[in-house]
Amino acid sequence: MNAVSLFTSGLAGLSAADARVNAAAANVVRATSPDDIPRLSMDRATDVVHMMLARYLYNASAQLLRAGDHLLGTLLDVTSSSR
Repeated sequence: MNAVSLFTSGLAGLSAADARVNAAAANVVRATSPDDIPRLSMDRATDVVHMMLARYLYNASAQLLRAGDHLLGTLLDVTSSSR
């Protein structure tokens, strides 16, 4: 895997984690809205699990970005030392 694909995958993962958190948060807000029929507590538990999964996805994506940064830094070090 090259540095560009690491950055692409990392950013895609961050975007997916963000979408997951936003969807779960919107569900929680809707569940606590006085206008709606109260949702089952199981649905809220599922939303919390989705938020926790998003946290792991976010951390894994950040690791990919760090790996890409390290790979690119190493590549630049090797290129500059060969001149």
